[in-house]
Amino acid sequence: MVELDITLNPVTLERLKAGLRQTAPEIKSSHRVEALARGLGFHSNAELRARIDGCGSRRIDPESFGRYLAERGFDAPASMLLRAAGHAITLTAMDRDDRLHKWGWGFGRPERRTDGRWETPYEHYDRVQAYCEELKDIAVADHVLRALAMLASVPATKTIRPDTDSYRLKHIAENFACTFPDGAPLGPDYVANGPLIVAAVHLGFRYRTAHDRDGNEWPNVTFNMSQSHLLELDIACRPNGARAQDRRRKQEARKYGSLWPQIRAA
Repeated sequence: MVELDITLNPVTLERLKAGLRQTAPEIKSSHRVEALARGLGFHSNAELRARIDGCGSRRIDPESFGRYLAERGFDAPASMLLRAAGHAITLTAMDRDDRLHKWGWGFGRPERRTDGRWETPYEHYDRVQAYCEELKDIAVADHVLRALAMLASVPATKTIRPDTDSYRLKHIAENFACTFPDGAPLGPDYVANGPLIVAAVHLGFRYRTAHDRDGNEWPNVTFNMSQSHLLELDIACRPNGARAQDRRRKQEARKYGSLWPQIRAA
């Protein structure tokens, strides 16, 4: 089951309201804001407005949110509020790092156009900006929530570990069985690289970026996470693929030695 804490401040509150306008367009604004206040642990929207400064982290409470709306004749599944929250934390992560996008981190390599020409620097920039806009889509919030459910039990380590790249983790997350608090299915389902990074950032993990051999920004990042715990999760979620991948990684490490991380990032 996915659970979510969120640091509440005026910016986050406005983003939660904006998300609810997309997930609950049929519910009038006054009901939405009052239900949101209950979903954040307050008795009313007036109390929320009075206490928002300095109230810190709050646990999202879809049950109280849904109960308030049910009393007024609306069906409000847990996904309605949690998707808005997932959208809000995505925007917060993007505030911290403007190189985050749906497909990972950074500008990456230039690509060939359909006519065979290499894209110009302007076209390259526009493509990555389009990827950033894709990460802001409310539909991507489900990816973030799946990643949060998978990463919730992963211990942090003091140092960033080499075998914790986001692309590997996103495969574990999209094979991780999880539900919304009301039992509605959430995963397993697809998770993109960028939303996995967003979820890890929200949970307080640090990450390291990388470049390929040509100096291009690499889309995958690595985290300060327990490698052994991730391997256990990987084996639980996809037994055959995880074991084969672990054997392959160890073979590469023996073959390439100290050059292994550089070659893997190329």
